[in-house]
Amino acid sequence: MKKRFEEYIKGMAARMILLLACLGFAATQALAQTDVVRTDTVQKDPKQKRLVIINSYNSTTSWVQDYITMFMMEAASRKNLHCNVVHMNGTLVMNDSAFHHIENGIFERFKNKKPDYLVLVGQMAFLLRDRIKEEWGDIPFIYMGIYDDFTTPEYTYSGMDSGAENAEYEQLRSVRNKYNFTFVEIPNFYRETIDMMVKMQPQMKKLVFASDELSNNVRLNKDIKEYIESKYHDMDYEWVVANEKNSERLQELFISDDLSIGILLSSLYYPRKSAFGYPILVTDEMRLVAASTRPVFTIKETYLDDGAVGGYFLDVTSVKEHCQKVFMQMLNGKSMRNIPFYYSSYSSKAIPIVDYKQMEEAGISEDACPDGTVFVNREGTWWDYRWQIFAAIIVMLAIISIMTFALSLKQRRVKLLASQERMLNNMPICYMQARVKRNGNRIEDIVFMSSNDSAKLLVGRNTEEGRISKLFDIDLLIHWVEKLYETKKNVRTTHYFENTKRYYEFIICQTINDKDIEIFGIDITDKVNSEKSMKESAKKLEMILDIANIMPWRWNLFERKIAYESRPILRHLTGKSISVRTKSMSESDFFSKIHPDDKDRMKRLCYNLYHGKVDQVRGEFRIITTLRGVRRIDWLEINASVGQYDAKGTPMLVIGSLLFITERKNQEEALIAAREAAMESDRLKSAFLANMSHEIRTPLNAIVGFSNLLAATDDEAERREFIKIIEINNDHLLTLINDILDLAKVEANTLEFVSKPTDVNKLMEGLEKTIQLKVKEGVKLNCLLGASSCHIMTDQSRLSQVMINFLTNAAKFTDKGSIAFGYEINDDQMYFFVRDTGTGIAPEDQEKVFQRFVKLDVFKQGTGLGLSICKSIIERFGGEIGVTSKGKGHGTTFWFTIPYKPA
Repeated sequence: MKKRFEEYIKGMAARMILLLACLGFAATQALAQTDVVRTDTVQKDPKQKRLVIINSYNSTTSWVQDYITMFMMEAASRKNLHCNVVHMNGTLVMNDSAFHHIENGIFERFKNKKPDYLVLVGQMAFLLRDRIKEEWGDIPFIYMGIYDDFTTPEYTYSGMDSGAENAEYEQLRSVRNKYNFTFVEIPNFYRETIDMMVKMQPQMKKLVFASDELSNNVRLNKDIKEYIESKYHDMDYEWVVANEKNSERLQELFISDDLSIGILLSSLYYPRKSAFGYPILVTDEMRLVAASTRPVFTIKETYLDDGAVGGYFLDVTSVKEHCQKVFMQMLNGKSMRNIPFYYSSYSSKAIPIVDYKQMEEAGISEDACPDGTVFVNREGTWWDYRWQIFAAIIVMLAIISIMTFALSLKQRRVKLLASQERMLNNMPICYMQARVKRNGNRIEDIVFMSSNDSAKLLVGRNTEEGRISKLFDIDLLIHWVEKLYETKKNVRTTHYFENTKRYYEFIICQTINDKDIEIFGIDITDKVNSEKSMKESAKKLEMILDIANIMPWRWNLFERKIAYESRPILRHLTGKSISVRTKSMSESDFFSKIHPDDKDRMKRLCYNLYHGKVDQVRGEFRIITTLRGVRRIDWLEINASVGQYDAKGTPMLVIGSLLFITERKNQEEALIAAREAAMESDRLKSAFLANMSHEIRTPLNAIVGFSNLLAATDDEAERREFIKIIEINNDHLLTLINDILDLAKVEANTLEFVSKPTDVNKLMEGLEKTIQLKVKEGVKLNCLLGASSCHIMTDQSRLSQVMINFLTNAAKFTDKGSIAFGYEINDDQMYFFVRDTGTGIAPEDQEKVFQRFVKLDVFKQGTGLGLSICKSIIERFGGEIGVTSKGKGHGTTFWFTIPYKPA
């Protein structure tokens, strides 16, 4: 009877709640239909974080899953937090090899996705702390465990012989500052549970502790044994370990009805090989607990569902609340070192919980239970459900109130719709409502359902038949609606009606009903015409300003800001590609771009204008900008005058213009440089003519003088000496004449080039024999060939001319040491060089050596044209020429490159 009444009450409450939910939904829909404003929220996805939960126990351990699920649910509610769970299956870890295999697997799994937060459950997970800090850094973590101490790894493995009961343990607080963690205690209330067993099973003479070989249970076995010896001296004690060897013993204990033996149950996982030979975890004996008629007590609350009678258990709700609070602090960046350890055994009392049905089946009286026992699976009376009945009455009253409110709301909505209809017909805005017909995702047609008076007038003036469906091209209208559905935003478009020569702006909106759309239109013809006129005027003014390179600006002296029209000619001021629009800049930013040499002068001009000493100013200054790492200097001309004064006569606004005059300044500088170059050219030509007259006269005097002496002497030795001197001066004079002729050809651009197959090695060897005669005594001449064989297409005579010029200069300026010359082949280029240990060239003179009429040593023979001619020849070859020297007395290297064209 009680059970039937309970089911009736539950069913009635459930039906009322369902009815309330339906009516609430209907009321919500009614409210939504009267709401004319819709908002769309866009959430940004911040940077992803990662939470990793490492569980020392098995994935099926129920009491652990309660806490893991809590963390996973909290992570799932956050878009920026990703959660991973790792189960170490500690029951299977019995040695270092197994532990390190699991350890390496964990860190390999998260090698490229380092976690930001950690939750460690159990002592075996806490063993990973040093490697966590080494590979993942000082990341925060929450450690949940039975004990607030730790020991070395070998005492944490599973197995009866692990030695966990005799291990030396160190308190967690000793490593508090080393790791960024806090501790949450999840204790076993074995003492209170043993006291409960003695009270509820008074005939008990022996206590059997049934558990697996986890190190926690090995340690708990010692604690239970010591507690019985200290408090219950006459009671026997036995520890039965769950394994294949003790399977029959456990079955005997669970099936037996001997009430002199009390059974205390912990976790019963143990490994067994599967049919494939792999170890798997089994808990076969747990099924016997549910079938047993004798009372079985447990220290794990989850085993109450498997048939255990009861025990003392932790207040899980308070522990979860604390864990959630600490977890939120960790996500908010608080250091775990600053969060105190949480001891559940101190913070909350142990709660005695008894399964009422199991207690009755075991024949135990309710009076034998401890005070304050919480019963589960107990059938209640109508009084036990008084609150549900009260809630049902409240639900009924709420239903009546909601129905009354909904009816009132509907009446208000009818009045509101009537008011809206009058407003739509009277307003000067076109309004149309249409229904969208779809075939899947494709829009087939749009049918107009209603419109106001303004829309009807628009249709009558712009359609021949006066039909609203002819107002828009259907394909164009479908395109607008597709865009509306795609973007989920109102579509705004401008449409021109040829019949009335009018522009209308339409806004297409989606209604609450996904099938209907609303179209609002307003006449914007006057606005469009005004904008066109303004645009044309602005475009003309813009063209004038662009042509003149003028930028208008105004300076608000009160706000200390300069507003200007940004123009393409000055886009480098901001570093962006800009269109013509008004921008603003602070005074400090503007003056920071002025060249340091002009800044004080510009400040004086502005000071005079600001203090009323002058009404207008004009000046030129430079600005410095850096764009993509390139520094640029531009010239601007400023014209400014005061545009507005305050009541005291103090200037408030300055207006003016900036004229871009960089090109003008560059032209001025180019003209100055050209004038100086022309003057320098005249000076060099005068010096050249003077030098030529001296250079030509010197060998001519020698030729004439020694020719006369040759005719006057009969001495054969003197005749040979005179002939040799005449030949040397002949060569020198010929070289002078050739240089002058080549210069003339360069000037006239008639220097001839004839390409033909050339053996470069043979050419180098010939140059070596030729220059050897000119090298001074004691100077070594070395020829360095870049290949064993090299034939190219080139002008052999011009190539020889450049090399001879380089070698002649090297022989002229090298008194000791060596001269090395040769070539190298680099991909599609040939590199020729002449390297000497002679007098060297100062860095400031190295840029001058290839100029015409330049002689660095006036006491050496030469016209100053040879290197200039060489430069012209190499440029005609399509190559480059240059010189390197560390300075006076450090030798010189002349080089050039030409394209490599194999013959």
